[in-house]
Amino acid sequence: AFICGPGPMMDAAEAALKSAGVPPQQVHVERFGTPLPQAGVPAIEITDDTPAADLELIIDGKKRKLRLPYQGVSVLDVGLKAGLALPYACKGGVCCTCRAKVLEGEVRMEKNYTLEQHEIDAGFVLTCQCHPISDRVVVSYDER
Repeated sequence: AFICGPGPMMDAAEAALKSAGVPPQQVHVERFGTPLPQAGVPAIEITDDTPAADLELIIDGKKRKLRLPYQGVSVLDVGLKAGLALPYACKGGVCCTCRAKVLEGEVRMEKNYTLEQHEIDAGFVLTCQCHPISDRVVVSYDER
């Protein structure tokens, strides 16, 4: 099944196909917009007292060690704040430009509109949607 159209219609069609027993790998949803950011969500200031995981980002063969708060900002946001030239476009889990591979540790994604299950099983994530679960996370943008 191929689904394209207004967001609420796509969500309803996807849910209906799932409840009808259509396997997820046979449902393809094409989204053209980005979800609106949540209104009123404050920016988090990362201080030495902020509960955070150790983050290592790998891009173009270079490693950078940072702190990634358990809540609030994403892997992508922390890297951009540190001045890294990381790939991204929408920051809404739609475009897949920020796709990277978790080499160590564990993260959770808030939203995922583009990665297929086999990519997730292989360790790929959307860094714009990732928050740490483990105390140490290593993410590589070099894996394709």
